[in-house]
Amino acid sequence: MIEVRSNITKEFIFERVSQEEIFERYMGIRPDLTITYVNPLRSDPSPGCRFYYNDKGVLRFNDFSQKWNIDCFALVMHIESCSFGQALKKIAEDFTIDKKEVRYDLPTPNNSAATIEYSSDIWKKKHIDFWKPILLYGDSNNDVIRVLEHFKVKPIKAFWINNIRYNISNRENAFVYLIGNKLKIYLPNRSYNRFYQNGGTLTQGWEQLPESGLFALITKSYKDVISLYTFDVPCIAPASENTFISNEQWDSFDSRFTNKFLLYDNDYPGKKNMVRRLKEHNSLIPLLFSKDYEKDWTDNLIKYGPQEMLDILETIKAEML
Repeated sequence: MIEVRSNITKEFIFERVSQEEIFERYMGIRPDLTITYVNPLRSDPSPGCRFYYNDKGVLRFNDFSQKWNIDCFALVMHIESCSFGQALKKIAEDFTIDKKEVRYDLPTPNNSAATIEYSSDIWKKKHIDFWKPILLYGDSNNDVIRVLEHFKVKPIKAFWINNIRYNISNRENAFVYLIGNKLKIYLPNRSYNRFYQNGGTLTQGWEQLPESGLFALITKSYKDVISLYTFDVPCIAPASENTFISNEQWDSFDSRFTNKFLLYDNDYPGKKNMVRRLKEHNSLIPLLFSKDYEKDWTDNLIKYGPQEMLDILETIKAEML
């Protein structure tokens, strides 16, 4: 038996194995929101059980007749007659999780449609409502869609990892970013497992950069890149704050733009990574929201509105360009 960490958490598990896989392993059935099941854990002559995702993106199994409504951890607790902490350790042992950093990579497809399933009527009201508050010219649905299609963002209703289908509930938003020949799944309503991607070195927004300009900005998320585009700020974002663009891309970026700004979150990880990048690239100009503000661009835009953000940008341009 593999020796596992004593401080295993739910988050640690979900970075390495999905809730869908946990259900499939311990129940012997693959979760599908469209199917009514018999409960394999009891004598159940007629189908009356369903899987569903709640508002936080948690997959749950509902057995109406037994009044069961359980997530994957409660399932293991029931089967093993154990505590929550013991269930975490059991899952780690059964999935051979140790200290290694293991992440799910989407298989690189020849055709992205083989890995993701688009929403049948493409853009729904819930999709538009998610993006509209962070786009400057988001007055009409067509404006929102035009910007998102420029950045190759599409809504999806399902995706697959290692041949396991992951369904999206009707109340949940889900998008795919098509970045070069790579895919990144974004599940904004979930509190964990919000991103899946098939490449750790992708640079978000690189294809949409202008050839040259007086300034450009490196930030930490594709959502911020897309939002700042509508404020006439050309941007890119590495795959995460813990990674950066390649040396080749940096040389290109550095030569194409006169002023290069770096905007990361104003929390401890953001500041730490900013210091690291500034040491590596001394032509970068740091930007950071003060402690009185929210941590990133879109959070501040939602809280303070577009005029406040336009004023901040004008101040930066007046003082630094």
